[in-house]
Amino acid sequence: MRKVILLTSCFMLSCGFYTTVSANETIPVNIYKQKDMLEMEQYQKFIPSGFVPVYQADGSMDNTSVSLVRYQPQANSQLMLQQQHVSFVLDLQGKLMGFNRLIPDFSMNAGTLPDPDESRVLAIEFLEKYAPDLVKDMDVKWIKPHDEIIYQNNKKMTLTGMKVKCRNKSDGRYFWVVIAQDRSVMTFERDIVWDFFRAGRQTEKWLHDSWLTNKI
Repeated sequence: MRKVILLTSCFMLSCGFYTTVSANETIPVNIYKQKDMLEMEQYQKFIPSGFVPVYQADGSMDNTSVSLVRYQPQANSQLMLQQQHVSFVLDLQGKLMGFNRLIPDFSMNAGTLPDPDESRVLAIEFLEKYAPDLVKDMDVKWIKPHDEIIYQNNKKMTLTGMKVKCRNKSDGRYFWVVIAQDRSVMTFERDIVWDFFRAGRQTEKWLHDSWLTNKI
């Protein structure tokens, strides 16, 4: 059974986690698990200053148990889909399965995108650190601009990066890294199964708000 957790705006790691389940009831969450997920130093660099965790959900990706944790600006500490956020998906061993950094800094007017060669180099550098098992059998399928949409002050904003889409030759699954104008990583997803009969993705889309809307 999938477990969904909303985190209160008064969240503090030093005090532990509490989940909002009704107007008058709070339930403690396993603090060790939360610290293991949220205090891993190697992921803190991807979280902008002033962002706080507002949402957590436990579920699965192709029968692998995973947890989603979503950060938003402290001023918007209620869960707000289609707006700026940083989200992580990790398996139970703490392996990074993907993340999304959808923030206004990556808008179309923020700068010049890296070319395909630079994008490939930056993607490999990221993978070598955060998903080294993918590098050996990496088959780059294409590299081209990729857009994501968020809303800022009720106005549509397009965020653009260079998507390096790859296939893992050892298991046939797909993965990709999206490089932003500032040469940081905007999006990473791995172990994506493609259903060729339906011509669509089989793997659950925990990092996609359009999919998450129907799961909350």
